[in-house]
Amino acid sequence: MLISIEEKEDKTLLRPKREKKRKIDDFFGLKVKRTGRPEWATPKEIKSIWE
Repeated sequence: MLISIEEKEDKTLLRPKREKKRKIDDFFGLKVKRTGRPEWATPKEIKSIWE
């Protein structure tokens, strides 16, 4: 959480700083390119997982 610090006369105020809402992708840094067509693994690629 971010805070803002304000000084008024003889007081110091700490307030939560409002942030814009972020998408889940922003947290993981993933940028997925959507093509509209699924790309299936080939049998050779699947077999290589088990070797």
